[in-house]
Amino acid sequence: MRRNTISRQCIRLLALACLIALAPSSHAQAPSSYTGKQLTIALGYGTGGTYYTYAKLMADHLGQFVDGKPNVLVQSMPGAGGVRMLNAAAKLMSGDGTQLFVPPDTMVISQTISKEGGQFDARKFHYLATINQQNNVFVARRDSATTMDDLKTREIIVGHSGIGSAGHIVPSIAKDILGLKLKLIAGYEGSRDAILAMERGEIDAAIFGWETWEQAVPHWFKGENSFAVALFQTGYRRETALPDVPLLRDMAKGDDRALVELSDTQVILGRSIALPPSASKSLVEQFRKRVAKMVADPEFQHDAERRRLILNPLSGPELQSAIDKAISAPSPALIARAKSLLQ
Repeated sequence: MRRNTISRQCIRLLALACLIALAPSSHAQAPSSYTGKQLTIALGYGTGGTYYTYAKLMADHLGQFVDGKPNVLVQSMPGAGGVRMLNAAAKLMSGDGTQLFVPPDTMVISQTISKEGGQFDARKFHYLATINQQNNVFVARRDSATTMDDLKTREIIVGHSGIGSAGHIVPSIAKDILGLKLKLIAGYEGSRDAILAMERGEIDAAIFGWETWEQAVPHWFKGENSFAVALFQTGYRRETALPDVPLLRDMAKGDDRALVELSDTQVILGRSIALPPSASKSLVEQFRKRVAKMVADPEFQHDAERRRLILNPLSGPELQSAIDKAISAPSPALIARAKSLLQ
């Protein structure tokens, strides 16, 4: 009996030792050179779509700015809207600089509102940069609305793809905090359907990234009597092409602004890159400098243009600050309010 007890204790000790050995240390030791090593950039989705295309762009160039010029590969870890990958980043990824990841743009909303399956704290990740932050822009047909006041006095039909999309989240928040008379209609699968519906007069407005509007219907915004008007935008700062279109965050006050900032993390996260919590402060600073050099490199910029990818970067410290504030600022009452708005 005593022998069996000792055996079970030994097994438990061995198991614990294995877990300690496999778990990342609080500050993993970074190599002086990455010669002969392989770096990976993980994403929480499959190999289609813009998450992969931006990750692949970074993977093809980052190694040139790291000591030893290591090979960099993209690793797909799909599942639960990116939450599976975030859990791995929080618990399993090494902090020695060999494992980086692209956070999903819904990460902050997932942590603060849905919390389904999440075992991570976005404030503990180390953000190196956003490669492309793209403002969402609310656009209406000119015959429906030309000013923000029009949105408060007339019923405006807004098309979107479904609950949880930016097309649902942003108008829902704007409607609540600004008293807009928006009627949200789901069922428009992607920007193409909604834009065609606007053209037919089936809906009055929609919201998409400015890149989408510019590429799909640039003629809508030309001339004094243009077909459509950009009325407000979301994001950390105004799009260069839209200096006179107000930011939703600038029209919000008090807790309302905190609610908008929570939503705006989708925009500023965009397609970004980060290190896990176990990376040391010095390593984070090194990689922030490396990523900044990569983004400023003419070859990187030319390759992005060749792949038809837009670069609108935000620094790591700016992104870190915005995420910390967006998660820490909202009160429990505000989180409850957000949940009710976005259901």
